Amino acid sequence: MKPLEKAIADQDHIYGVIKGTSVNHGGKTNGFTVPNPNAQAELIAENFKKSGISPRSVSYLEAHGTGTSLGDPIEIAGLTKAFEKFTDDKQFCAIGSVKSNIGHLESAAGIAALTKVLLQFKHQKLAPSIHSEQLNQNIRFEKTPFYVQQKEEEWRKESGASNRRAAISSFGAGGANAHVIVEEYQNHADTQTISGPFAAVLSAKNEDRLIEYARRLLQFTERETKASAADIAFTLQTCREPMEDRLAVVASDLPELKQKLRTFCTEGTIGEGVYKGNVTKDFDKVFIFHDQKVKDKFLEAMMETKDLNLLAKLWSFGADIQWRELYEECTPQKVKLPLYPFAEESYWVPGSQSAVFPEILPQQSSLHPLLDSNESTLEQQFFKTTLRDKEIWLKDHIVKNKSILPAAAFLEMACAAGTRSYRKKKVTRLKNVIFARPAMLLQESLTIYTHISVKDGSILFNMSPDEDAAVRTGFVTGELDYDHHYSDDDIENIDRQEMINRSAFVREQDECYEYFRENGFLYGRAFQPIQRLWGGGTEAVAHLLLPKEAAYALENYTLHPSLIDGALQSLFGITDGREEASVYVPFSIGEITIRKKVSAECWAYARKTGQKGHSELIYDIQLLNEHGERLAGLKDVTIRKKETFSAEAQNHATADSNGKNERVKELLRQLKAGELTAEEADYALERMQD
Repeated sequence: MKPLEKAIADQDHIYGVIKGTSVNHGGKTNGFTVPNPNAQAELIAENFKKSGISPRSVSYLEAHGTGTSLGDPIEIAGLTKAFEKFTDDKQFCAIGSVKSNIGHLESAAGIAALTKVLLQFKHQKLAPSIHSEQLNQNIRFEKTPFYVQQKEEEWRKESGASNRRAAISSFGAGGANAHVIVEEYQNHADTQTISGPFAAVLSAKNEDRLIEYARRLLQFTERETKASAADIAFTLQTCREPMEDRLAVVASDLPELKQKLRTFCTEGTIGEGVYKGNVTKDFDKVFIFHDQKVKDKFLEAMMETKDLNLLAKLWSFGADIQWRELYEECTPQKVKLPLYPFAEESYWVPGSQSAVFPEILPQQSSLHPLLDSNESTLEQQFFKTTLRDKEIWLKDHIVKNKSILPAAAFLEMACAAGTRSYRKKKVTRLKNVIFARPAMLLQESLTIYTHISVKDGSILFNMSPDEDAAVRTGFVTGELDYDHHYSDDDIENIDRQEMINRSAFVREQDECYEYFRENGFLYGRAFQPIQRLWGGGTEAVAHLLLPKEAAYALENYTLHPSLIDGALQSLFGITDGREEASVYVPFSIGEITIRKKVSAECWAYARKTGQKGHSELIYDIQLLNEHGERLAGLKDVTIRKKETFSAEAQNHATADSNGKNERVKELLRQLKAGELTAEEADYALERMQD
């Protein structure tokens, strides 16, 4: 809040002008929470007189509006009594309450009401009060100056009024009353043409946030056509705190600024007139001397040159440039620009997650979040897992409208079961993993048995829907290795930044998951770890961050399914999707090496290594932490083209449909009619064979 004259002089963005405020106390009433309508009416009338504002010029009133059958009629009575002292007109003023949207915020109720009014000024629209279809029968609105705002609509000015006006009514428990009159502000300042070039400067705490900041500024310049390059540069120079990582872009006009930002954001290229630096690393490149007076004289000399490219470069290295001195004759306008892109990291209090997300967390288990119990007998070693429809593993992993357990979940189950079967050793490698068929939720829960066995010296795992692994083909099969030693010599060095620099395109999180949605892969929040994806040609890099919805009991996981699924999702960055990626699903993995537990924030580097016709594509994926250390590797990841119906099932169904099996005929009919997916048809056919 500022005096209006000072805000105008400082070129601040003004959201609204307060024309009058009043407070009083209603004294003794029938109850602590019951307002006094007479005191309220006196307060409002006093405020209108004091401010010189006529109630007839007010076109919206934000009421206290708690939604109670007693409190609302008392408030309307007080408001009506105050307005009728000035006008007899009826139903000219819209009335609403933000409490219908957000509830009662107690001591913050007044500021919430003011915020709503200012936002309505900004958008020049009246927002509806929801849940108001049935009005209070104790209020006869047709006899008041008010009507309830029940739909969104344009906020029209009152006849003859230069600006929109609103009043805010509020009262507190114990008898306090408050009233505020607010008016929108119209900026009539003359826009001045200022010739370039200009230096748009951005800074952040680290390089990742700096890139995100540049991306948001690019989106702003592409969306807003009224802001000039001079206004943008001036606002960034004078209204933002300079931080460690810095970017300066020198441009003559808005199109040039957009072009340079686009090149930097999509290609990571530092072109002509673009300067990137870090205060900690680069400051000594400029100031090899340490005497402050010498530094000041040096900067004064640089400012006198008014060489914008030189000044931008010095600023990116850490120099304190007095940008205002460059605008002696004409000062640009401040404009509303994107604010700092915070990392939005979550720091959960241990044990508090279950209270926040009671339905979407995996069931607590004494063994592991993905293993409920050890059901082993003398004949076989196996573990039981029951997953319900509301758990994240199924609820947030929808393929073609069906809940399917992600392939990545089986890998963690195999590690957990294998480690618990051999307590003195840990699983460090999985081999020859085959995803035989999907584990689909067909009822309210899905039960999976993880079998561990030994054959010819190899330790095998098999996930099956039956206790006896021999009864039916399992979901996933593979081999386990224990305590394998890895050296840094057995894999090539990966330069993440070099890969990013040579990538053909970059996709943001919302772009990636919108693409997946378009192709039938509906990932909920728990399976949206990709923050940004760089790709093109035969390789891709993805920045992965474990969503808070999947972070419960993270310390128990080795290969967290959300992060491993994100690594598999990153393969989209190699084809850029659009044609091929959507029709491929995981089929097998030759080898999975585990060096360390996969951390909540990591990077996935994927590279195409082979192809078998048009039906199978082969990749290698490495998972690294933010320091570049190897965490895990997936070698020979084969994704296979997803057929509309497996050839074996199709042949069997067709043959039986020509014979006497009516159930198979019906199965084929449902498949062709789109009533069943290929996986469901395969599953149903297999059940019939059993």
